[in-house]
Amino acid sequence: MTEPDAFADARPTRLRDRVSTADQLMTVLAAVLLPLGLVMVLLGWYGASHTPYLFEQVPYLVSGGLLGLGLVMTGGFVLFGSWIARTSREQGARDDELLLAVRELRAELTQLRTSAAEPVPAQARGRRKAASSNGSGAHGLVATAHGSMLHRPDCAIVTGRDDVHAVGDAEVEGLQPCRLCDPLGVLERA
Repeated sequence: MTEPDAFADARPTRLRDRVSTADQLMTVLAAVLLPLGLVMVLLGWYGASHTPYLFEQVPYLVSGGLLGLGLVMTGGFVLFGSWIARTSREQGARDDELLLAVRELRAELTQLRTSAAEPVPAQARGRRKAASSNGSGAHGLVATAHGSMLHRPDCAIVTGRDDVHAVGDAEVEGLQPCRLCDPLGVLERA
């Protein structure tokens, strides 16, 4: 591992630590503000309900009711913001995993395509020549022993298989054309 790679691995860990600390701080702040606001509202109600005069009830309404309601609202917004941030981060992590899986799949498909484009070994070429010269007529098409599809000899489905045989003129009618290699040239290309 080179020196820059070591720093690259350390950066996400520090960021993750900061994010989890901020998450915890927001959750704790919401856990304090919500009950504190409810207590303030209850104290304001209790104070206002135990005095008969309106001018004595107003300070309880302002300090207890409105301040408590503000604390409850602030705590709710902080909790909601924390939840949204956590959900967004988790979605980003899932997106990263999906992107990694797609990249791996693309690499596998590229490798498969590259290996399919490599020259055919002499042994397999001999099998192919034998199959195409075995009464295939002018078609030069093949099928597997128990298959119901018609293939070109270079089709990826039949490449490297031992049970491939040449298809005669009489057999062509009973077989469906492969949708991958389109041996009869009848399928539409989009």
